[in-house]
Amino acid sequence: MSRSGCSGFSWTVVVLTCQHKDSVYAFQRELELRQRRCSLSPSALVLTVRDRQEPLGSGGATLNALLMAAEHLSSSAGHTVVTADVLDDAHILILHTGRDFPWSSCSRAFCWLPTEKLDQRVQAPVCCLDLLLDCLTNQICPGSPPGVWVCSTDMILTIPSDFVLSWEGFSGVRVLALPGDVSYAADHGVYLSDQQGQVTDIIYKGSKEQIQRAVMPDGRVPLVSGPVFFSRSVSEKLLQTHVTPPLDGCTYLGLDSGAPPLQISLFLDLLRCLCSDLTLDQFVGEERAGCSSVIGPQGAAVRSGRAELWRILRGTPLALAYVSGGRYDYTTQSGKQHLVCLSRDWSDRNTLSHIQRESEVSEGGRVINSVLEGDVSVATGGVVQHCHLQGPLNVPSGCLLSGLEAWTSQSVRRLKLADDIIIQGQRIEVGALKLSVFTAVGARDELQVSSDDSGASFLNQTWTSFYSRTGIQPEELWSRGERRSLLEARLFPVFHPRGGAVGLEEGVSWLLGGGGGGCPRRWREAWRLSLKEVMSLTHQEAELQWREELLFLAGRRRVRDALRRRSDACLLPCFRAAVLGGQQGALLETLDDIAAGSGQKGAESGVELGVAARCLSCIADVLVCMAGGKGGLRSGPAANEAWGSAYFLLEEGDLRGGVEALAAQRAHWLSRPDLLVRAARHYEGAGQVLLRQAVMSSQRFISIGQGEVPPIEEWQEVECPARLDLAGGWSDTPPIAFEHGGSVTNVAVKVDGKRPIGARARRLREPRLLLVSFTGGRDSEVSTETVCNSCDVIAKIHLHWHPVGGP
Repeated sequence: MSRSGCSGFSWTVVVLTCQHKDSVYAFQRELELRQRRCSLSPSALVLTVRDRQEPLGSGGATLNALLMAAEHLSSSAGHTVVTADVLDDAHILILHTGRDFPWSSCSRAFCWLPTEKLDQRVQAPVCCLDLLLDCLTNQICPGSPPGVWVCSTDMILTIPSDFVLSWEGFSGVRVLALPGDVSYAADHGVYLSDQQGQVTDIIYKGSKEQIQRAVMPDGRVPLVSGPVFFSRSVSEKLLQTHVTPPLDGCTYLGLDSGAPPLQISLFLDLLRCLCSDLTLDQFVGEERAGCSSVIGPQGAAVRSGRAELWRILRGTPLALAYVSGGRYDYTTQSGKQHLVCLSRDWSDRNTLSHIQRESEVSEGGRVINSVLEGDVSVATGGVVQHCHLQGPLNVPSGCLLSGLEAWTSQSVRRLKLADDIIIQGQRIEVGALKLSVFTAVGARDELQVSSDDSGASFLNQTWTSFYSRTGIQPEELWSRGERRSLLEARLFPVFHPRGGAVGLEEGVSWLLGGGGGGCPRRWREAWRLSLKEVMSLTHQEAELQWREELLFLAGRRRVRDALRRRSDACLLPCFRAAVLGGQQGALLETLDDIAAGSGQKGAESGVELGVAARCLSCIADVLVCMAGGKGGLRSGPAANEAWGSAYFLLEEGDLRGGVEALAAQRAHWLSRPDLLVRAARHYEGAGQVLLRQAVMSSQRFISIGQGEVPPIEEWQEVECPARLDLAGGWSDTPPIAFEHGGSVTNVAVKVDGKRPIGARARRLREPRLLLVSFTGGRDSEVSTETVCNSCDVIAKIHLHWHPVGGP
């Protein structure tokens, strides 16, 4: 992954589509945060667009998103109607979040991964969306002409570093395809192409014989997997659909105009009508898996919509760009495969987490955005994400714990956790009611397989075993006519009419075979939800807020550990993240607490002062971050009398009192950038006071006693070699040493075989001070000598340079 920074391809508009109304505001904030971190172009217009309530398909969502982008650009340009002229120089990116994802409560796009960016300026998670944005912005899209890129966020793309697309003379539509095996392609789609690289057909879930026709020279097939590019001229044609019935039913304007919804697929409708091997009758009239039926209640509208697409788009060239060295990883609904992906494909054991006992987490375990207190062991293949857990607690192999708060730890200890169990806590919203619901499934369970299937299971055991053990009947899990799959089974109690909200132990323990206060009667009395219903009711704003709370809590604890252990880690990315997230208050309180000496029992005075000095320097860093690049230069005077009382306490050795006085004064300097910068200067000055005291604490290692006095008028001489600095000069001084450690390499050398640096002294019978001043140039130099033989004169000179009451 490339380094963070505002570089790469510059987008005009970035649109993220989503299913749920609640997602719009939560996901919009996530995009804006990425702009502030510079992982997304700050100049881009970012929009989050909700699909129509009825399923529109990826094609319908694309048409609606393009309309929204064009409308906003038209308004910004001063137009009163939507005009295609705004597409002339626009680079538009449309990203689809797609369906709900069972292993991440905020869709696949915002599924956190166990990795961190290199040299990040602002500490932040890496989600599927971030990897995709990085890949598109820095590898795939650079050099492309104005137009529209469309891509799903349900995958991770890996593109060779030397991959370059040629855009010279390009027009039409281009699809990017990643290689896959024939067996894998049976559940996906493949492109068929001719020798010129033009797509002739798209096969979705085809037979082995059909897929074999798509095999490339490297023995693999081009998966329908990657981004799609529509040139400017084609984008204008797509924009026309918002005034073309029945295709207008895909857009919000159609909704507001009363047009019926129409489901359109990006690949099997918008792109397939461009394939050269298809006829009009085939395209309009054939039944296609994953698309609306042409013979159902909406059959006429479907056929009419396809005919309009054919009329508008037919004749546009569709080119294939096959990335032979690339890799495509779909974020599958299989719990086992998802856990394998997290633990195998990423090497970071601890990602943005605070683990009190790191040794308890195995090399193959993964902890993502979590706080683990005490003895919390994570076995190989186990994953803990977005949890605050308190030990003793054991996470077996193949288990996933997600979204659990600290108060659930005691319940987790009493659960009968075996290998390959997934337990999740999710925050849901039903009207004005906000609840936490807990679910448990087996990592090897197939969510969408019918319970009557021989391979179907719940908690990795057959449904028959579950019915026998619990006494539950299928009719209690599914309503008449419902599909009987684990995804739709109403297994998980949420609210009890007499006991209120159902906790983790009562809701999950009984299903796992334990006690926990659960029993068939209470289970039957409770309001229960299926996993599918839980996903649809998830309060995504609350979920993202919980993740942020953990991120900043773990960050503050890592800062505390780094300071107390005197680690040379750079803390600025963490500080910037806290300020961007509005968490500077809690961070400043943490730094105050450490600076005041909390937790430093038994520490030597010099060590404590050194830690405190670094804390004060860190507070200065936070204040400058809060100023946001405004307020003036970081360096400047630090002797404002308002800070004098705090400085006095520090000088007198009252560390806690001085730190508290600094914090009290700081509260008056937070309202403007210039005040923040000036306050930072005074914190730097306070840090220098403590550094001086820390250095002076070395006096206790120096003893002065009675010794033999050298004779009067006898010279005493010392000599030493010269020092030659080779590397690292000044790196051992704050703040460089605080953030990166300091290391200076030098050698001692003689000059002409002699030690060139020396000093000589002798005892005199009477006090005598000789002052010599030189004036004039090299050829006309005049020296003046002043001799002081009286102690009174020397005292007067000292008083002149150090007056009583001076600064």
